Amino acid sequence: MLILSGCSKDNVEKNAQAPADPAQAKNNNKPSSLSPPNTQSPSQSEKLEAIKYTNEQLSQISELMEKEGLENVYLPKLAVEDNPLTILDRDNKLILQYKYMTLEQRKKIWDEVKDVQIKKVILANGVTGEWINGKDNLPKNRFFRFQMNGMYFILDDYRNLSEEQVQTIAESFDSLDNLKNKN
Repeated sequence: MLILSGCSKDNVEKNAQAPADPAQAKNNNKPSSLSPPNTQSPSQSEKLEAIKYTNEQLSQISELMEKEGLENVYLPKLAVEDNPLTILDRDNKLILQYKYMTLEQRKKIWDEVKDVQIKKVILANGVTGEWINGKDNLPKNRFFRFQMNGMYFILDDYRNLSEEQVQTIAESFDSLDNLKNKN
């Protein structure tokens, strides 16, 4: 099932063939096919804004959550400005494709990654996360993963945001139920 919000047909077809696990794409030290080519340097100045989910998007995510057997789904409340959402689901995972980031969440622990650098951090909400970096340690070859309330998350940003900004996005996660009640 594929639900679109602000994406071109070409972009959707390209994303539909993306690897299921961003870690697999990054292990090869090749840019993830989930992310558009990006030659920008890391940006401290990108503005984070509140994500405004529509009732329709929240309902569609809820339907996918039930279909995939996921009890707890969490969504970011912050992202870089102008970041529309496309929703994908694959094999007991919920993959949310935004314009500038991809969020994968699932019940199963991640696959082990090899030939990478791992940096552990503790978020302001007490959750432990890991930065997974390629050997070159460039922002374009990294992603952030964390576990919260029985769910495993991979957050991959395409704007080369600072680690602090990506961690702020991860700290903003709220349950789907809370977001539905606030809408």
